[in-house]
Amino acid sequence: SPPLPTPAPAPPVQVASLAPTAAPSTELAEGGAVCRVALAELGVTAQPLPPISDGACGMPDPVNGAELAGGAVKHEGQATVDCAVAEKLGRFVTETIEPQAEEVLHGKVTALRILDAYTCRNRDGLAGGQLAEHAHGNAIDIGAFQIDGKRWITVGDSSNGIPENTFLVDVRQAACGPFT
Repeated sequence: SPPLPTPAPAPPVQVASLAPTAAPSTELAEGGAVCRVALAELGVTAQPLPPISDGACGMPDPVNGAELAGGAVKHEGQATVDCAVAEKLGRFVTETIEPQAEEVLHGKVTALRILDAYTCRNRDGLAGGQLAEHAHGNAIDIGAFQIDGKRWITVGDSSNGIPENTFLVDVRQAACGPFT
């Protein structure tokens, strides 16, 4: 039988492909690691959490805080915020709140009562409004300060005494710098 003809070479195949996805950014991972090192140096105990993405809400580097000032100041309530906010709060407690409490109240802050932190919501809870900074982990609401592990000074409580109200006014005014 005669030999079979040799088939013609096949034309080169062109493969369609999607553009390669970008490699995960190390900038965020490195930024988060840098932030967590800063938290440790400030004595802030915070559990790193995976990124939060909930529609328009969320944050890339959340942490859930538990203690500040090397464990001397505890949190009561949920305190999930962006790592950078946790760092600001850690600095604010040690550089502002603690000195004010010692000067005005002659005591030490031993706990913070957290009323609100990360929450996917609009400003003032109004439907259709702009997202609150809470929706991005950029806000934390403190409702009370515990002094010397005993008494609580509640924000907005008209029964606070004069030194307690002076402390609250001073802390609130000082917060306008780092927290706007």
